Amino acid sequence: MARKISLYVDVPAVGQTLNFLVPGSMKVGNIIDLIVKIIHEEFHGIQAKKRGLMLVDTKNKGILNKNVNCLELDIHDGSNLMLL
Repeated sequence: MARKISLYVDVPAVGQTLNFLVPGSMKVGNIIDLIVKIIHEEFHGIQAKKRGLMLVDTKNKGILNKNVNCLELDIHDGSNLMLL
């Protein structure tokens, strides 16, 4: 069974920090897709395009590579990210 990771993602477009539970093996690009899908479903009127979006690790201010998974990037429970 895949290890799940609890992430806190600041989403300035909706003015909230959201909590996501994702598999550690999930690639960052897929996490962005998931976040966009949830924003479309939960925050009516917010239009977010997947193209050009990125996740930033707020601790080290680094942009996360979309082709790498959480475990490889040392993203762990309680990590704080920002969707830009």
